[in-house]
Amino acid sequence: MKDIMFTAVLVLTSIMQVHAGITAGNSNLEVVRNEKSIILNSASDINETKELTITDAFGRIVFSDVIESNKKRIKYDLSALTNASYTISLVASKVTNIYEAKIDDEKVEILNIKSYFRPAVDNVDGKVLVRAELENKEDIRISIYDKSNVLVFHQNIEKENSFVQSFNLSQLPKGEYNVLVSSEYFNEHITVTL
Repeated sequence: MKDIMFTAVLVLTSIMQVHAGITAGNSNLEVVRNEKSIILNSASDINETKELTITDAFGRIVFSDVIESNKKRIKYDLSALTNASYTISLVASKVTNIYEAKIDDEKVEILNIKSYFRPAVDNVDGKVLVRAELENKEDIRISIYDKSNVLVFHQNIEKENSFVQSFNLSQLPKGEYNVLVSSEYFNEHITVTL
């Protein structure tokens, strides 16, 4: 029985070393075993991956690639990168996934993954409805500008988990307004006509 358990643990460990892919949506990042390479599997869905960026520990972008919509599987050779810690960002239409990775002489290792969801902003009868799903505590910034680009409203809200709030613009003069909702990883913009 111990031999069966030991074999099962070895098989599971091997599978986990080959695939370190976790994302929201249908795109994932795989680590190639015993190589300094990763593979992006990008599915054709509403959360299509748009960009992959690798940043070093000092915040400098060391690699960036805009993903063409017809590319579904892309292998990236990272052997030119020095042995260090990096951040790999997968930016998609609805979610950004941030991977903390470590590269050494022989392999890439994913240490941690965080997902950030794009806020939704809608205009409903002169009210602006803001919805966001937040995995961690984040600042949501709401700014409203008139057609002359003058700020008429601003609010910072620190939230965690689900966030839904409406803003009634009916007290503003008739006209066109630009609404910007931003978080650390996203900027969402709509135009509202009153």
